[in-house]
Amino acid sequence: MALRIYAIGLVQFVIVAVVMEVDHQARESARRAEQRAALAEQRRPSPPWEGHGRFVAEGLARVIDDPPELQREVDRIAEAFHWSVEVTDPNGRVLARATSPETSGPHGPPRAKPSTLPIRMRDGREARLEYTPRGRGPEGPPPFDGAPRPNVSFGGPPPMNGDGPPAPGAPSFARGRGGAPGPPPARPGPPPSPPFALAVAVILVVVGVSSWLTARSFARPLSSLAAATRAFGKGELDARAKMSRVDEIGEVAQAFDDMADRIATLLLAERELLANVSHELRTPLARIRVALDLASEADPRTAVESFAEIAQDLAELERIVDDVLASARLALDAGPRSGGATTLPVRAERVDTRALLDRSVGRFHTAHPERILRVELSDTLPAIEADPVLVRRAVDNLLDNAHKYTDRQDASIVLRARGETKGGEDALVVEVEDEGIGISAEDQARLFEPFFRVDRSRTRATGGLGLGLVLARRVAEAHGGTLTIESQLGKGTRARVRLPAVG
Repeated sequence: MALRIYAIGLVQFVIVAVVMEVDHQARESARRAEQRAALAEQRRPSPPWEGHGRFVAEGLARVIDDPPELQREVDRIAEAFHWSVEVTDPNGRVLARATSPETSGPHGPPRAKPSTLPIRMRDGREARLEYTPRGRGPEGPPPFDGAPRPNVSFGGPPPMNGDGPPAPGAPSFARGRGGAPGPPPARPGPPPSPPFALAVAVILVVVGVSSWLTARSFARPLSSLAAATRAFGKGELDARAKMSRVDEIGEVAQAFDDMADRIATLLLAERELLANVSHELRTPLARIRVALDLASEADPRTAVESFAEIAQDLAELERIVDDVLASARLALDAGPRSGGATTLPVRAERVDTRALLDRSVGRFHTAHPERILRVELSDTLPAIEADPVLVRRAVDNLLDNAHKYTDRQDASIVLRARGETKGGEDALVVEVEDEGIGISAEDQARLFEPFFRVDRSRTRATGGLGLGLVLARRVAEAHGGTLTIESQLGKGTRARVRLPAVG
């Protein structure tokens, strides 16, 4: 945005500079035209005088060998140009001399230093032309009495303004009919100059238009962003700014869209949580009611079996409530810590990892006796400093997920554990691998979102709240470890937990 504002200011500066330069050139041209017109009105040539001197020297070179004609030409030059003119040969002898009447008038002779130019004679020698323009004197040019002046012509072009062609507005000394001087030239009018007010008006228009365009480029996206914010605040979760800009406003719009996406995801997850919790709670409650009805009406043996089912349903209800409470606690306690983990309260103690894993294996066999579980534990497993309840809960969640998403009854689940040294640090690595349905690449990006489930259906086999992997990962991070998932759709999934070892 700063670069854009700088560019706009630079364009404004260039336009203003161009307008001022055009105005200056127009005024300068008008001033020169007025000067030329004034000189033409006085029947005097325009400076520089040196250009006229060269012109005169070239003309006199054609008549320098004819003394009478030379004298006549010198007289005409002195009268026409208001000069004092003297032509001498190489030996210093005066060939012709003339003085303008104005130079001997009341203004007195000019005090300027005479100018000298060579005149080449036919025999190759060089004569000398010495002339003194009256205009160089400190008294200024003599007044013009209105009488026409004789012309100066050597059979060639009229006098020139310097060495180039005759300047516009310069006096013309062409002869009239019969050698009489022609009428004085008309004074040309100066070209019109744009008034200063017009330049100021142009500058104000340029600045105003550029300012309006700049404000418009900011106001339109900000209005669109404000409209999207108001719509999102009213509950339209699909409201987005959708700006494809690369400046700061575009970054703000993109940040708003990202925030809206996250909030919408959380709100949808909350709604899904309510739906899942209501379903998961209602199912075991309905079974408990049926079991109680059967127990009250049937024989004692049937009642005992019903009580066993009631106990199983109550355990399931307890697990659901524990997951919800753990999720709420993690959400409340989540925050940055030095190790990048959450501030989940950990009651750490030295844990015998083999005993902990044996308890998880026993629980799995009790809960899922029909499932084949292969246990591959190293002979020596490192101990860890951890909360045994939380670590076991993480392992149990991984085993339960592997069972739920392995549809074939004859497919086995593998639990591995080993010690590992990486980067000079010892660690315990626990892996749970299944041969289930696998996870697509699209779903893998959302695995650790709360309440997300790969299987969207809410069947008893794959029931749950979508909190198992989230809890397992936060437990690992709370102990300074990591949880990673590797999966291929249709081939199975491998979950790997790595926890720092002690001793």
